[in-house]
Amino acid sequence: MSWVSNTANTVSSVANAAPGNGQQAFSAIVFKGQAHVQRYKFINCQQALDGSTVLTLLPENSEVTAMTILRYGDQWSRAPRK
Repeated sequence: MSWVSNTANTVSSVANAAPGNGQQAFSAIVFKGQAHVQRYKFINCQQALDGSTVLTLLPENSEVTAMTILRYGDQWSRAPRK
């Protein structure tokens, strides 16, 4: 399975963040490169009309609102299966 985005990292792990103090829980996706680590909140997964799959991720330190998803959301896509 290969995903395409602006960065060339590999998915290292997916973990569930535990809610605390009235906050919602989001799944966390961690990308580990050779020199850095990036963490994202999983926002959405949908299938396009052509059969491809699109993930919407938000940087870990961003608040989850409609405006921040539009502004800072990162979309990853995978080509449809043949």
